Amino acid sequence: MPRIKSNSGFLLIEVLLAVSIFSIGLVVLIQSQAAALRHNETARNLSLASLKGYYYLEVLPDFTAENDEISSDKFQVNVEAQAVSADLEKKVIIISWTEHGSKKELQIDTLRAIY
Repeated sequence: MPRIKSNSGFLLIEVLLAVSIFSIGLVVLIQSQAAALRHNETARNLSLASLKGYYYLEVLPDFTAENDEISSDKFQVNVEAQAVSADLEKKVIIISWTEHGSKKELQIDTLRAIY
């Protein structure tokens, strides 16, 4: 009985095509991971700036020095207060920081009653 010869295995072009498709997918995955890390850092900084701003509103409500700049390790805080009326004060807190070479800023405005 004669043997039938079968060609099993892959051609070199098939292997190269599969490796190139896998490589493209891997590059896209790595780039998306890097973008996610950058966005995560942005969200973290925004949360920390917000907490710092509300700290000056809630914990230090009598901190009313005009244009007082408080520096920390990463954030610059500028507190401005001005009387709107005899019993009302407007407080503006601006928190700024540098991230990836660009300046970011968060501004919190509030009105509070003066007793």
